[in-house]
Amino acid sequence: MGLERQEWREGWPEVHHSIPQEIAVKGTFGIKLVDGAVEGGDCVVDGGNNQVVCTFNDKFEGKDNVHGMVKVQAQAIKTTDNSNEPTLPFEVNSKVVNVTLPGPHGGIGPADVKTPDKTNKDGWFTSKDGSKIEWRIVMLGKDLANISGDVVINDSISLKNGAVGHKFIADGLLAVEYTSDPAQLAEPSAKGEKLQVTQDIAADGLSQKAHAEEASWWLAGRPVL
Repeated sequence: MGLERQEWREGWPEVHHSIPQEIAVKGTFGIKLVDGAVEGGDCVVDGGNNQVVCTFNDKFEGKDNVHGMVKVQAQAIKTTDNSNEPTLPFEVNSKVVNVTLPGPHGGIGPADVKTPDKTNKDGWFTSKDGSKIEWRIVMLGKDLANISGDVVINDSISLKNGAVGHKFIADGLLAVEYTSDPAQLAEPSAKGEKLQVTQDIAADGLSQKAHAEEASWWLAGRPVL
């Protein structure tokens, strides 16, 4: 996951940024183009068409060298034909702009993923200010194969010395079953088989129960995310 950055300069009524097929933006949302208290237009990030369209109004007229930076979060979804190619071609108003990829070698190669060998939990920040964390719990199929009925995961957050910390929120709970097939293993959330799951968060937000309905195709060799 990373940031797709595009510089904009006032001068066109609209600026169309087409994002290459190797990466994708998620969702549809707006970004205001501002200079202090002056709002000179806005950008619409369109995940369905994988593009960013910025439209200017007349607020920046008569000003010199008006420019800025638009940042959107993007996900690499496809390897480049040459994994050592240091750039990707972005299209800005029908003009191709080669953007240098991060990393020492550039390019987008296959994900270095391995089949999990134990049940575990990890997480990562999904906002720059640290206000949101996405948690992931991985369970092995062999640990579920002998369970009869639904599975309930009890999860909790411990606060030390009364500190104020994170709380569980209802924000897109997802459960999937996936195999060691490289296509699923590289993107289990998107390519795995969806499970029916519900979330019950305690009133204080410090504990939750994730209730996954029994699936007839749970197998001992498959992990569940």
